Amino acid sequence: MTHYREFFAQNWPLLQQAALYRPDPNLTFGNPAFEAAGFRALIVRLSPFRDVDRSTPHLFLFQAVRRALPDAYIDMAFFPPQYDRERFLVAGVPLLVGTQSWRGIEDFDVVLISNAYTLELINLPYLLRNSGAPLLAGKRNSRYPPIILGGSNAMAAQVIVTESGDCVADALFFGEGEREVETLVRVLAEYAALPKHERLMQAAVSVTGLWIANGPSDQHVKKAVCADPSVADLLTDYPLLDSSEAATAKLQINYGCPAFCTFCFGGYERKPHHELPMEAILAAARQLKQQQGPDEVDLYSFNFNTHADILALLLALNRLYDRVSFKSQRVDVLATLPGLLEAEVAADKRSFTLGVEGISRRTRAFLHKSLADAEIESVLARLLRQKIREIKPFYILTGHEMEADLDEFCDFVSRLKALRQRTNRGVRIIFSFGLLVRMPFTPLRHDRLFLDEAEWRQVIAPAKSACETNGFEFRLAVEWNEYAASQVLALGGH
Repeated sequence: MTHYREFFAQNWPLLQQAALYRPDPNLTFGNPAFEAAGFRALIVRLSPFRDVDRSTPHLFLFQAVRRALPDAYIDMAFFPPQYDRERFLVAGVPLLVGTQSWRGIEDFDVVLISNAYTLELINLPYLLRNSGAPLLAGKRNSRYPPIILGGSNAMAAQVIVTESGDCVADALFFGEGEREVETLVRVLAEYAALPKHERLMQAAVSVTGLWIANGPSDQHVKKAVCADPSVADLLTDYPLLDSSEAATAKLQINYGCPAFCTFCFGGYERKPHHELPMEAILAAARQLKQQQGPDEVDLYSFNFNTHADILALLLALNRLYDRVSFKSQRVDVLATLPGLLEAEVAADKRSFTLGVEGISRRTRAFLHKSLADAEIESVLARLLRQKIREIKPFYILTGHEMEADLDEFCDFVSRLKALRQRTNRGVRIIFSFGLLVRMPFTPLRHDRLFLDEAEWRQVIAPAKSACETNGFEFRLAVEWNEYAASQVLALGGH
């Protein structure tokens, strides 16, 4: 077994992710001694910790492994930021190294990778190459553990699969991991004496959604779906990582999304939609409060305000926690559900992110976003009468925008300027724009691709001008090269 204890003991305070590598073990992991553990799992995120500290996939995977194998040693690795990468490479430290054990992947029995979005995939071969591991499963011998990739982008990860069936990962997992991840690690531990490929084939018999690299040509994989989620599936058992998010509990209130927006990969890939009963959510909230004592709870969902009991839920959670936070929400629900907006402000929400998507009625229809002008303007008018800090409308540019669509958007922004001047000049309004990536398994996978930057400039420039001319901030979510790379990765094939 190879460890890098000396490097981290001397250099951890100098790293950007220093808090992750501090010498004292994080007791909330509940790990045995590394050498004494019968099974060792490394959980990997393909982005730096600072970018994923608010997300939950690594915590979910931890809970699944711990529940399946209570005596396992569980470690985490995050994509090192640039400064840390440079120090690791100079010192001969692999980029894939556990934050708790300071060990490389060779010392683990399984590596579980969460792939959150398409562009992250670029980091996987880079991490392997700079950890001394061959890039393809077929080239990695028994020295290396099974490397299994799942996550919300797994069904768009075909770019890491070769035409012959080899893959950068040893296996891909498709779908919802509730209960399936536990089965996976149990089988891998049970058949630890078998060669790696045979272990994975055994796992594929018991685990729905598991595809094996270099497996039989006729292997048929069905996406895993948690058909009956319950309170037992909620995230309640996980370590506290050293960041400002440690004081915030994460609480999922539903699975999937009830809408069918044509652009939304998650909305189509995460079906059917399941809503957890209010009683189950509150039971989990009490458990989190008792175990960890957080001041704040963050509601996790595609669109939190679609829950049928959202008003009663907010009231009950505010009795348990000092603060209840939530992110993006559907504008139509906010417009039509009486009292919801006011309840959110009463719960100390001061920043509102609103998913409008299309810049005009026509483009919203193209995106299958059933949102009327009156609903948008009604919500904005009500928000501007509240004591809030900022409003962040989010839009998606499709490339199909015409002059009439841009004119309609300009008129809307001009009206919003007049409304803010009349009601609340101090509210910060930030217009955020993304460029439409056509994703597999959505209706728009067949749409024309826009891979000429000049075509996008014709749409971006007028939208930017409309916002800034009227005194609003304009943000473009991704740079051109990141957009183009994402689109090619998503639909480029093997």
